[in-house]
Amino acid sequence: MLPALCLIRGNAVCTVEVWNMIRQYDTTVRWRLYGEWKTKTYKSHPELRVRAVQVDREAKGILRRLSHNTIDSLAGPVAKLAHSNPCIFFGNAVNQIMAYDNLAGVVIQVLKYSTNMSFDVLVFVILDALANPNKERVKDDGVNTTDWLQSLSSTFSASTALSHHYSPPLPPQVSPLSPGCYSGGTAQI
Repeated sequence: MLPALCLIRGNAVCTVEVWNMIRQYDTTVRWRLYGEWKTKTYKSHPELRVRAVQVDREAKGILRRLSHNTIDSLAGPVAKLAHSNPCIFFGNAVNQIMAYDNLAGVVIQVLKYSTNMSFDVLVFVILDALANPNKERVKDDGVNTTDWLQSLSSTFSASTALSHHYSPPLPPQVSPLSPGCYSGGTAQI
Protein backbone atom coordinates (compact mmCIF):
# COMPACT_ATOMS: atom_id res chain seq x y z
CA MET A 1 0.00 0.00 0.00
CA LEU A 2 2.66 2.53 0.96
CA PRO A 3 4.68 2.16 -2.27
CA ALA A 4 1.51 2.69 -4.29
CA LEU A 5 0.60 5.74 -2.20
CA CYS A 6 3.92 7.34 -3.18
CA LEU A 7 2.92 7.33 -6.83
CA ILE A 8 -0.52 8.87 -6.29
CA ARG A 9 -0.24 12.63 -6.48
CA GLY A 10 -1.95 14.37 -3.58
CA ASN A 11 -5.12 12.33 -3.20
CA ALA A 12 -6.34 12.82 0.36
CA VAL A 13 -9.07 10.18 -0.03
CA CYS A 14 -6.50 7.45 -0.76
CA THR A 15 -4.37 8.62 2.17
CA VAL A 16 -7.35 8.48 4.52
CA GLU A 17 -8.21 4.96 3.33
CA VAL A 18 -4.61 3.80 3.82
CA TRP A 19 -4.62 5.46 7.25
CA ASN A 20 -7.83 3.63 8.19
CA MET A 21 -5.96 0.35 7.65
CA ILE A 22 -2.59 1.36 9.12
CA ARG A 23 -4.00 2.95 12.27
CA GLN A 24 -5.20 -0.47 13.38
CA TYR A 25 -1.58 -1.45 14.01
CA ASP A 26 0.29 -0.67 17.18
CA THR A 27 2.34 2.55 17.10
CA THR A 28 5.66 0.72 17.04
CA VAL A 29 4.55 -1.38 14.08
CA ARG A 30 3.37 1.72 12.20
CA TRP A 31 6.63 3.49 12.90
CA ARG A 32 8.59 0.47 11.68
CA LEU A 33 6.57 0.66 8.47
CA TYR A 34 7.38 4.37 8.19
CA GLY A 35 11.06 3.66 8.80
CA GLU A 36 11.12 1.07 6.03
CA TRP A 37 9.14 3.42 3.80
CA LYS A 38 11.66 6.19 4.45
CA THR A 39 14.84 4.15 4.03
CA LYS A 40 14.12 1.17 1.76
CA THR A 41 10.91 1.53 -0.21
CA TYR A 42 12.01 4.39 -2.43
CA LYS A 43 15.14 2.45 -3.42
CA SER A 44 13.27 -0.73 -4.34
CA HIS A 45 11.83 0.26 -7.75
CA PRO A 46 12.97 2.65 -10.49
CA GLU A 47 9.58 4.43 -10.56
CA LEU A 48 9.80 5.08 -6.83
CA ARG A 49 13.36 6.39 -7.14
CA VAL A 50 12.22 8.86 -9.79
CA ARG A 51 9.24 9.90 -7.68
CA ALA A 52 11.46 10.36 -4.62
CA VAL A 53 13.71 12.76 -6.55
CA GLN A 54 10.68 14.69 -7.83
CA VAL A 55 9.12 14.98 -4.38
CA ASP A 56 12.44 15.97 -2.83
CA ARG A 57 12.80 18.82 -5.34
CA GLU A 58 9.19 19.92 -4.85
CA ALA A 59 9.52 19.83 -1.06
CA LYS A 60 12.74 21.85 -1.07
CA GLY A 61 11.19 24.38 -3.46
CA ILE A 62 8.12 24.81 -1.27
CA LEU A 63 10.17 25.08 1.91
CA ARG A 64 12.39 27.70 0.26
CA ARG A 65 9.34 29.86 -0.52
CA LEU A 66 7.63 29.26 2.83
CA SER A 67 7.16 32.35 5.02
CA HIS A 68 4.44 34.01 7.09
CA ASN A 69 3.20 35.73 3.91
CA THR A 70 2.89 32.53 1.85
CA ILE A 71 1.16 30.21 4.33
CA ASP A 72 -2.25 30.39 2.64
CA SER A 73 -0.93 29.93 -0.88
CA LEU A 74 1.38 27.03 0.02
CA ALA A 75 -0.93 25.09 2.36
CA GLY A 76 -2.49 23.20 -0.58
CA PRO A 77 0.80 22.13 -2.23
CA VAL A 78 2.18 21.12 1.19
CA ALA A 79 -0.90 19.01 1.89
CA LYS A 80 -0.62 17.30 -1.51
CA LEU A 81 2.99 16.35 -0.88
CA ALA A 82 2.27 15.31 2.71
CA HIS A 83 -0.64 13.12 1.59
CA SER A 84 1.35 10.90 -0.72
CA ASN A 85 4.99 11.27 0.39
CA PRO A 86 5.03 12.39 4.02
CA CYS A 87 8.39 10.80 4.86
CA ILE A 88 10.22 12.82 2.21
CA PHE A 89 8.36 16.08 2.82
CA PHE A 90 8.60 15.96 6.61
CA GLY A 91 12.21 14.76 6.45
CA ASN A 92 13.08 17.89 4.49
CA ALA A 93 10.92 20.08 6.73
CA VAL A 94 12.53 18.77 9.92
CA ASN A 95 16.01 19.29 8.47
CA GLN A 96 15.09 22.88 7.60
CA ILE A 97 13.60 23.45 11.05
CA MET A 98 16.80 22.20 12.68
CA ALA A 99 18.80 24.64 10.53
CA TYR A 100 16.51 27.68 10.79
CA ASP A 101 14.82 28.30 14.14
CA ASN A 102 12.24 30.75 12.75
CA LEU A 103 10.76 28.17 10.37
CA ALA A 104 9.14 25.91 12.98
CA GLY A 105 6.00 27.98 13.53
CA VAL A 106 5.46 28.55 9.83
CA VAL A 107 5.73 24.84 9.02
CA ILE A 108 3.19 23.99 11.73
CA GLN A 109 0.77 26.66 10.46
CA VAL A 110 0.97 25.41 6.87
CA LEU A 111 -0.15 21.92 7.94
CA LYS A 112 -3.79 22.93 8.29
CA TYR A 113 -4.95 20.58 5.51
CA SER A 114 -2.87 17.61 6.61
CA THR A 115 -4.37 14.23 7.44
CA ASN A 116 -4.00 12.11 10.56
CA MET A 117 -1.49 9.94 8.74
CA SER A 118 0.60 13.02 7.96
CA PHE A 119 0.67 13.96 11.64
CA ASP A 120 1.58 10.40 12.58
CA VAL A 121 4.49 10.44 10.12
CA LEU A 122 5.51 13.91 11.36
CA VAL A 123 5.77 12.65 14.94
CA PHE A 124 7.81 9.68 13.69
CA VAL A 125 10.19 11.90 11.70
CA ILE A 126 10.67 14.32 14.61
CA LEU A 127 11.37 11.50 17.07
CA ASP A 128 13.73 9.91 14.55
CA ALA A 129 15.66 13.18 14.37
CA LEU A 130 15.65 13.54 18.17
CA ALA A 131 17.01 10.01 18.51
CA ASN A 132 20.02 10.72 16.30
CA PRO A 133 23.02 9.91 18.54
CA ASN A 134 25.43 11.85 16.30
CA LYS A 135 23.86 15.24 17.04
CA GLU A 136 25.14 17.26 19.99
CA ARG A 137 22.48 18.13 22.55
CA VAL A 138 24.34 20.84 24.49
CA LYS A 139 26.32 23.81 23.18
CA ASP A 140 30.07 24.07 23.75
CA ASP A 141 29.47 26.02 26.97
CA GLY A 142 28.04 22.82 28.48
CA VAL A 143 24.97 24.60 29.83
CA ASN A 144 22.68 25.70 27.01
CA THR A 145 20.70 23.47 24.67
CA THR A 146 21.69 23.49 21.00
CA ASP A 147 19.58 25.54 18.61
CA TRP A 148 18.50 22.55 16.51
CA LEU A 149 17.16 20.78 19.59
CA GLN A 150 15.24 23.86 20.76
CA SER A 151 13.70 24.31 17.30
CA LEU A 152 12.78 20.65 17.01
CA SER A 153 11.28 20.48 20.49
CA SER A 154 9.12 23.54 19.81
CA THR A 155 7.96 21.91 16.57
CA PHE A 156 7.18 18.66 18.40
CA SER A 157 5.17 20.40 21.10
CA ALA A 158 3.34 22.56 18.55
CA SER A 159 2.55 19.60 16.30
CA THR A 160 1.17 17.54 19.17
CA ALA A 161 -0.89 20.50 20.38
CA LEU A 162 -2.12 21.32 16.88
CA SER A 163 -3.06 17.78 16.05
CA HIS A 164 -6.02 17.78 18.41
CA HIS A 165 -7.88 15.89 15.72
CA TYR A 166 -5.10 13.31 15.61
CA SER A 167 -7.03 10.15 16.38
CA PRO A 168 -4.51 7.83 18.06
CA PRO A 169 -3.18 9.25 21.31
CA LEU A 170 0.55 9.67 21.62
CA PRO A 171 2.15 6.42 22.70
CA PRO A 172 3.33 6.08 26.31
CA GLN A 173 7.00 6.31 25.34
CA VAL A 174 6.39 9.74 23.75
CA SER A 175 4.06 11.29 26.34
CA PRO A 176 6.86 12.13 28.82
CA LEU A 177 8.57 14.22 26.11
CA SER A 178 5.65 16.59 25.66
CA PRO A 179 5.80 18.44 29.01
CA GLY A 180 9.54 18.98 28.61
CA CYS A 181 9.06 20.35 25.11
CA TYR A 182 6.19 22.61 26.18
CA SER A 183 8.16 24.12 29.04
CA GLY A 184 11.38 24.50 27.07
CA GLY A 185 13.16 21.85 29.14
CA THR A 186 14.95 20.19 26.27
CA ALA A 187 18.24 19.32 27.95
CA GLN A 188 16.89 16.01 29.29
CA ILE A 189 15.62 14.84 25.88
